Amino acid sequence: MAPAQARSAASPAAGPDAGADPSDGDGPFWAGTPDAAAFPLRCAARLERAQRAIDALLAVTRPRDPGNTLRPYDDAQLELDAVYSQASLMENVHPDPALRAAAEAVTQAAAAFATRLSLNRRVYDALSAMDLAGADDATRHYIEKTLREFRLSGVDRDDATRRTIQEITEELVGISQEFSRNIRADQRTVTVRSADELEGLPADYVARHVPDADGVITLTIDNPDATPVFLYAAREDLRRRVYMEYNNRAFPANAEVLGRMIAKRHALATLLGF
Repeated sequence: MAPAQARSAASPAAGPDAGADPSDGDGPFWAGTPDAAAFPLRCAARLERAQRAIDALLAVTRPRDPGNTLRPYDDAQLELDAVYSQASLMENVHPDPALRAAAEAVTQAAAAFATRLSLNRRVYDALSAMDLAGADDATRHYIEKTLREFRLSGVDRDDATRRTIQEITEELVGISQEFSRNIRADQRTVTVRSADELEGLPADYVARHVPDADGVITLTIDNPDATPVFLYAAREDLRRRVYMEYNNRAFPANAEVLGRMIAKRHALATLLGF
């Protein structure tokens, strides 16, 4: 189950403290520019806070309501969402390979946590047991949607099936990361023999692409090179060549990866009865 994207009306989000220490999870995301060693520690601290929130939810002994049950669930989801979004950003854009690899490991840990949570019958039962007598329509809708997501994730299946769902879901995370990694690693280029072929592109773009000793100009398929070509290049042949290289990144390598991904998703859908 994906991390929650919205909080219920019972759980208003607190604004971040601009002066907070980023290591406590409330400071600006990239303050202190954590490296490959520090970044996973920050994310691990968030996952620990998420677990403490779930533990607090399960420890409630008095009658359940959105304040003592939904709020800690929301708190856990906020921590989890932050880990997911920050790790995804770092694994896709950071220039340091070591930090990208660390971020991939963080994503895997967050996915495992999220899947365990989505299959946790005690959490589902706790949310189901809340007294909603005083809840507004937005909170009722949020709870109804949340419980439905639990059921779609397989929370109502037997223990063996839930374990298999957990295993397949974690495997899918790794396969998806391999798919994305192959795309990032495929650094294709397109060459032109003359600046005339860059007709229509902005002057500063043309100035940045200096011919080599043989007069060849090389364009990459990275967005800063490719997007202006798609938008402004007057030569159809150049647009077509860049477009084909851009959209065929990681082919044929990813054809096999995609096959494995489809097979795992089919197995998961069969388990869930979809």
